[in-house]
Amino acid sequence: HSGQLLADLLTSQGWDFRRPPHGNIHFLNEYRDGRRLVGELSAIDGEDILRDPTGILIVDPGDKTPLAVIEAESSKQAIGRAIFKAREYAATLHGKGFRPLAVGLAGTKSDEFELRVSKWHDDAADWMDVTYGGIPIGWIPNEKDIRMVSAMGGPVEIKPTTPPAEAMAGKADEINRLLREAGVKDRDRPPHAAAFMVALWHSRGDLRRSQNHVLREVNKSCAAAFTKFGRLDLSDRIFVDEGNIELREAAPRVLTISERLNIAVLTREHDYLGELFETFIRHIGGGTIGRHFTPRHIARFMVDACRAGWEDTVADFTCGTGGFFVSYKDSLSESKNMDRGEIANIMQNNILGFEVDPITSALCVTNMILRGVGSLNIKHADSLAPSPDFPRSQVDVVLMNPPLTPKKKDPQIQEYLERGLQSLRRGGQAAMIVPTNFLSKGGDASKWRKRMLNEYSLAAVCQLPDEIFQPFASTSASAIILENRSHDAKRITVFVRLRDDGFIMRNGIRTAHPSAPNRIPDAIAAMRAKSNFPGFSVAAGVTNRDDWSAGAHIPPVIADENELKAEVDVILRKMTLINTRYSVEVLRQRNAIENGELKVGECRDLLSPINSQKVEKAPGSAATIGDMFDIHYGTRVRGSTEAVGPGKTMVVSSASCHDGTCEWLNFPEALSPEFITLSRFGAIGEAMVQIDPCVVTRDCLVLHPKDEDTSDLTTLVLAAAALHTQKWRFKCYRRPTPDRISNIPIPRSANLEKWTDDRVDIAIDAISLALRMYDENSYKNDSGLPLMMHGVDPRDALRAFMETNPEALRIEESRMHEHRSEDEIDAEMAYIERDKPGGVPLNEI
Repeated sequence: HSGQLLADLLTSQGWDFRRPPHGNIHFLNEYRDGRRLVGELSAIDGEDILRDPTGILIVDPGDKTPLAVIEAESSKQAIGRAIFKAREYAATLHGKGFRPLAVGLAGTKSDEFELRVSKWHDDAADWMDVTYGGIPIGWIPNEKDIRMVSAMGGPVEIKPTTPPAEAMAGKADEINRLLREAGVKDRDRPPHAAAFMVALWHSRGDLRRSQNHVLREVNKSCAAAFTKFGRLDLSDRIFVDEGNIELREAAPRVLTISERLNIAVLTREHDYLGELFETFIRHIGGGTIGRHFTPRHIARFMVDACRAGWEDTVADFTCGTGGFFVSYKDSLSESKNMDRGEIANIMQNNILGFEVDPITSALCVTNMILRGVGSLNIKHADSLAPSPDFPRSQVDVVLMNPPLTPKKKDPQIQEYLERGLQSLRRGGQAAMIVPTNFLSKGGDASKWRKRMLNEYSLAAVCQLPDEIFQPFASTSASAIILENRSHDAKRITVFVRLRDDGFIMRNGIRTAHPSAPNRIPDAIAAMRAKSNFPGFSVAAGVTNRDDWSAGAHIPPVIADENELKAEVDVILRKMTLINTRYSVEVLRQRNAIENGELKVGECRDLLSPINSQKVEKAPGSAATIGDMFDIHYGTRVRGSTEAVGPGKTMVVSSASCHDGTCEWLNFPEALSPEFITLSRFGAIGEAMVQIDPCVVTRDCLVLHPKDEDTSDLTTLVLAAAALHTQKWRFKCYRRPTPDRISNIPIPRSANLEKWTDDRVDIAIDAISLALRMYDENSYKNDSGLPLMMHGVDPRDALRAFMETNPEALRIEESRMHEHRSEDEIDAEMAYIERDKPGGVPLNEI
C-alpha cells in the first residue's frame, strides 16, 4: 500500500525505481536474486523476510552494494516499528562491512505519512537520526548525500541538495501536464507553478488541501509572502485561478510534487529553493513566456569572464527570470567571506534589471525572493524606450541574453545590444549572448559590427556548445565581450570554441555529468591571458571588415583520433545506407551505364574548375584539402525537377539523409566516382563520399582527388571525416567555400589509415551483399526471374545467399563475434550447420 508513496519519494530524489542492473531498488523478499547479498542477509530470519514484502534495499546497480534499507508500514502511527525493523536489517549488513542507512516509512497517503532516516554512530555504538536544522529529515537523501552521510562516523546534519536534472525535469513535466489538463494556458503555467511553490514555502506546508479551500489558500499564502518583501504588486501576476474547477482537483497533487522536493521544510536554503524554481520555470511551459533561459553554468561563465565584483554595478536589460543576477550572487558568495545579509545588501544596491514582459518580470522578482535576496531593483519596463531611469554611462558590467530569434515586428537583437553598451562606464564590459549567425551575417548586422568597432573594443568571442538551449531551442549561440574603450587592429581579440562544458544530452535534456569534459576554466584562462591553444583558442587582431565568428579565426587542426574514428563510422554508415535503401535504383543506373543509356564523365571535364588559393600544409606531415583535392561547385540544375522528369540518374543535393541522394531524374550524363560532396545549404557542412555515378546540385561542393595517391576510398573517407570535425565552423551565413575548407588538414596516421581501411572493406562487403540480393544476374529462381522481383521473403533469400557464399558467411560470423557472447554464437552456428541442407527460416534463427 505504500508502494506509490515510496516510489514518489525515491524518484523525486533521482533514484531509479527498477531492479538492478537497470535501477536501484531490490526487494528484501527477493534478496536471493542478488548473489552478493545472500550470505549477508541469510543471518536474518528468512521467514521474517518472506513475510515482509515491504522491505526494500536501495543498492548500487553495478555491484549491488546496499546503500539504505527501507521498511514501510501502512499506519502512520507505526513509524517506531518501521524504523526498528529497518535498523535491524541494516545492523546485519553493518556486521558484514556495509554501511547502509536505515529508513522507516509509515503511512500510505501522500499528505499523511511519517519518515525517519537513521545512520550508525560509531562512537555512541547506536543509531541516530539524520537531521536538518536539528530536526529529523523528512526525505530520502539522494545517492550523493547517502554516500556522504554513510562515510561519516558521527552525527550528521545535512541540507537539501538539488536532485538530478532528469528527476527535476520529470517532476516539472508532471506539473506541466497537470496544469495543461486543468485547462491552464501555456503562458499562464509558469506563474501558476510559481504561486504553488511560493505559497508552500511561505506556509511551510500548512495549507488546507480540500477542493473548496486549496486554491484560495495558495493565493492567500502567496500574497503574504510578497507583502513580506514589499512587493504586493505581484499578487495580480503570480496567482492561481480560483474559479478553475479542474485546477482544484489537480492542486493537491501539484503541492505534493513540490513537497517531495522539500520546499515545505526549507528554512534557510535559498540557493536550493532558487535552483528548484528556475528548473521548474524552464521546463513548465518551455519557451511559452518568450525566453530561452541562459543555462546557469553559462551565466556564471559570463560573470567570471567579466570579473564582476562586489563593487560593480551589474545590469541586464532583458533580464528574464534573473539568471545572470543569481550567478552574480553565487560569485559573491564564493569570493567574499560575507553572510547572506551582506550579500543581499550588495545585490539590492548593485543590481538593475529591465524586463518588458509583466509575467516574466514578476517571475524574476519571485526568483530573487526565493533566494533570500529580497526585492531587487527589477523594473517592469521596456529598456529600449526613452526613460529617465536608464543608467547611461553608469554601469560597470552588462550581462545580457536578448531574444535570439525575434519576430520581424519586434526589436532586432542589435538594438538590445547597443542599448546595453550605452549604459557602460568608460572601461566597463558587456558580455552578451548572440546567435552565431549574427557574427557572420551581412547587411544590417555587418554595418552594426563595423560601427561598434568605431566606438567599442571587441575583447573576446566564445562559440558556445552545440544544443546549449536544449530542450527549448536549437539556436547556435556565441558569447561576445565588448569594452567601452577604443579599438584598433593592433588590439587583440580572443576567439574561443567552447565545445565541452561538462554537460551531455540525455533524453533530450542537457545534463551535468562527472565524466563529461569541462573546458570552461580553460576558456576563461584563454580570454584573460590572450593565449593560443590549437583548435581551441586564438588571439588575433580584428578590423571593422572582419567576420566575428570563432570559426573564421581559429585555425583548423587534426582532430583527436577517437573523434575521427567516430566520424569515419558516420561516413561509412551513410555510404552503406544509400546502397541498401536504393539497391534497385543503383542497379538500374548501373545497367543504364552498361547499356549506353547514361554517360559518365570526369568532374574536371563536366564541372567548372575553381582556382582556390593554395595554402601552407598544416603542422606535421598532414596534407590539406586544398593540396589533395580539386574543388568544384555542383551542377546548376536549370528548370524544375518536374521539367527534367523522373529517370535513372542519381541526384545528390544538400539533404542530410541517404548520403545526400534526393531524387532519380532523367539526366543524360553523371559524374564518375569516387569523390566527396560537401553541403553548402540545408545540412550545412555535411560531408559525404559518393561511390556511384551521380549528378551533384549547386547546393554542394564537389571535392575530386587531384591524383591517384589520393583517390583511394580510405583517403576519401578520412578526408570526409576531417571535414565533419570542422562542421562547427559553418552556419547559415558562413557556408563552406573553397577558400574556407582548403586549409583543413587530413590525418595521415598509419594506424588510423589501417583501422579505416578495415572498416571500408567491411562496408563495401555489406554494400555488395545488399546489391547482390537485387542483382538479377547473380541469383535467379527456376523461372529465370530475379528472386527479389518474384515475391520471395528477403530473409530467406539472404540466408540462401549466405549459405552458397562462404565469404559472406565469414563476414557475418565476424560481425556476430563483435556483438555476442561465445555461447550465443556457438549455439546459433550449430543451429545453422545442423539444418543447412534443408533450410531453416531466418526469422526462426
